[in-house]
Amino acid sequence: MEHIIVYGSQYGSTRRYAEKLSEQTGIPAVSYKDASTLSDKDIIVYLGGLYAGGVLGLAKTLRGLSLQDGQKLILVTVGLADPSEPENQHNIRTSLLRQYRGRQYEQNC
Repeated sequence: MEHIIVYGSQYGSTRRYAEKLSEQTGIPAVSYKDASTLSDKDIIVYLGGLYAGGVLGLAKTLRGLSLQDGQKLILVTVGLADPSEPENQHNIRTSLLRQYRGRQYEQNC
């Protein structure tokens, strides 16, 4: 099984989280700018900086990706918003929905 960690980082915090996760799991981490095809990966972990417009690099990463049976996409947002607050949860989900439309979003959230 092939896994990959893909990250979108503006100032370096998300990159450091992805690198640490890679170090702890042995799963390679790459910037979304350098990620090749993801269709052959069983598990795709996407870490993205959360900004007003959404999750950095997520839309580009997901463009053309259609998850197949058995494939899993794990989305992780990195930002200053406290995810335990309902309003922040709503805003994060709304941002994700704008970038990750369709049935797959509904199945995964």
